[in-house]
Amino acid sequence: MTETTDPSMVTDEGILIAIHDFVRSYDPLNAAKEHLHFEVLDGVVRVTGHVQGARQKRVLLDNLPDLPGVVAVDDTGLYDDDTILYNVGMLLPRGVRARVSYGDVYLIGTAPTDVNKLIMDVSKVPGVLEVKNGLR
Repeated sequence: MTETTDPSMVTDEGILIAIHDFVRSYDPLNAAKEHLHFEVLDGVVRVTGHVQGARQKRVLLDNLPDLPGVVAVDDTGLYDDDTILYNVGMLLPRGVRARVSYGDVYLIGTAPTDVNKLIMDVSKVPGVLEVKNGLR
């Protein structure tokens, strides 16, 4: 016979432990654990940070609500590199490409006439932490 845990009896600290256990159990999330931050208050999980792909983000958001004691999940500060790359790509002129790693954007290729404006525009894309100029 298995015992079920009454969600109202799970502490915020217990939820946090369960979250970290879950993240470690799924290799793509485990690889991103340094870039993820979790806060729990009264069963509400706030997750911020970056994962590499939309799939990892979906796995995380699909599973967090199922952990015992979780009453809600706030993911407004969670970003994935796939979406950031798409949004940054919409801003890039011909000859400029971008790579994204956990919110850091690396611009490569031929520099446009107004590099500073491009860097400023890219830095405003939600989820971008830093823009690194590798343009020539």
